[in-house]
Amino acid sequence: MTRHTESRSSRARSARPRLSHLSVSLVLAIVFLSTGFILWNTYTSTADEAQRVRADAEQLVDTLASSLEVPLWDLDRRNMYTICSHYLQNELVARIELKGITGEMYFGLSRGAASSEGKTLALTREISSHGELVGFLAVDCLVGREGDLFRRLAQPLTITVMIFVLTVVVLLLMRGRARIAHELAELNQQLEHKVELRTRELERSKDALEQANVSLLEMDKRKSTFLSSVAHELRTPMTSIYGFAKLITNDLDELLPFLEISDPKLKRKQDRLQVNLATIVGEGERLTRLINEVLDITKIESDDMQWNDQPTDMRDLLEHCVDVISGVFMTKDGVSLRSDLAPDLPVLTLDPDRLTQVFLNLLHNAAKFTDQGEVVLAARALDSGGLRASVADTGQGIPLQHLDKVFDRFHRTGPGDIMDEHFKGAGLGLAICRQIVGHYQGAVWAEPNPGGGAKLVVELPGDAERGIGSGA
Repeated sequence: MTRHTESRSSRARSARPRLSHLSVSLVLAIVFLSTGFILWNTYTSTADEAQRVRADAEQLVDTLASSLEVPLWDLDRRNMYTICSHYLQNELVARIELKGITGEMYFGLSRGAASSEGKTLALTREISSHGELVGFLAVDCLVGREGDLFRRLAQPLTITVMIFVLTVVVLLLMRGRARIAHELAELNQQLEHKVELRTRELERSKDALEQANVSLLEMDKRKSTFLSSVAHELRTPMTSIYGFAKLITNDLDELLPFLEISDPKLKRKQDRLQVNLATIVGEGERLTRLINEVLDITKIESDDMQWNDQPTDMRDLLEHCVDVISGVFMTKDGVSLRSDLAPDLPVLTLDPDRLTQVFLNLLHNAAKFTDQGEVVLAARALDSGGLRASVADTGQGIPLQHLDKVFDRFHRTGPGDIMDEHFKGAGLGLAICRQIVGHYQGAVWAEPNPGGGAKLVVELPGDAERGIGSGA
C-alpha cells in the first residue's frame, strides 16, 4: 500500500512539470496567435487610412488649383495669397509654392515645423484659365507621421509581451515564492544595514564639508578685507610718487631746452635722469592700475561696487574705446588696430564706465600679447536685442588648457612673474571683466582665433531679457 501510494505520489510529482510545461505552451500559443491577429489588423487599418489620406490630399490640391485659375489669370497676388493661406490651415497641407509659367516664384508658404512632422507627398498641378497655361502649383501634403505603423503596433505588441511576461512570472512565483521571499528578506536586511552605514558616513562627511565651507568663506572674507586694506594703504603714497614723478618730468622738459650742457659726462647723467624718471612714471602708472584692479575686484566680490546704470549706445562706447586705445598701437611697430562695428548696435542700460573698462582691458591685453599683425574689435547685434562683441588678435594665442582659466583671479598664461618686462600684470584684469559682464547676466569667454592668436568674446543680453522696461 505504501509503495502504491509513493508510486502514485511520484507519478503526480512527475506529472506536475508536464502540466506546467503544457500550461506555458498553451499560454505562449495564445499569446502569439493574439499578437499575430492584432498586428495584421493594425497593419491593414493603417494601410487603408494611408490610402484615404492620399486621396483626400489629391482632391484638396485639385480644389486649390481650381480656386487659383482666376487670380492667376488676373495676376491678383493678394487674392492668390489669401486663398493659399486659407488652404495652408488645413492639417494635410505642409507647404504651398505658386510659380508663373516662366518659373518665377510668386510666393511660398509653409507651416514652419509641420514639414518635419512626418511623411509628405509632393503634388504638382498645372493651372490653366481660359484654355491657357497660367502657372504651376506645388503642394507638400502630410500623408502620415514617421513611424505611424510602428507606433500603432507598439501598444498592442507591448501589452501582449507584458501579458506573456506576467504569465511566466506568475508561474515562476507560484513554484518558488517561498525561496524568493526568503532571499528578498535577506537582501532587504543587507541593504538596510548598508544604507544605515552609508547614511552615517554621509552625515559625517556633510558635517566636515560644512565646517570646511565655513572656514573657507571666513578665510576668503579675511583675504578680501586684507587685500582691500593693503590696496587702500598703498594707493595714497603711490599716487604721490606717481604725481611728483610726473611733475618733475614736466619741469625738466620745460627747463632743459634753456640749459646748454656741453660736458659729455653731465649730458649722460641728464639722459640717465630722464630715463629713470620715465621708468618711475611708467611703473607708477602700472602699480596704480594694479592697486585699482585689486580694489575693484574686492568691491565687486563684496557687493560694494557702485553701478551707474544708464541707457548707453554701444556703438558710441566701442568707438570711444578704439579712440582711447589707439595711442597704444601707435607705439607698436607692425601691429594695427581695426574695428568692425555693425551700424545697428543696440542701446543697453548699464554702467558705461564699467563696460569701457572691460573693452579697454581686452584691447590692452591684445596689444600686449601681439608683436605682428592686427587686433580687430568686432561687434554685432543679437536677435534677442543683446550684443556680441569680440577682440581678436594675431599674437601668441592662449593654450587650450588655459582657455577656461584665463578669467580666474591671479591666473597668468605668460612666462615669468608679475614683474616680467613683457608680461606685466597681476592676472586680475580678465577676472574683473568676468565679474562686470556677469553682473549684467552676460558671458565672456576665450577661444582660438582661426587666423592665429586668440579671440575673447563678450555677450550681453538685451534690456528685455534682463527685465528692464523700455522706459527704464
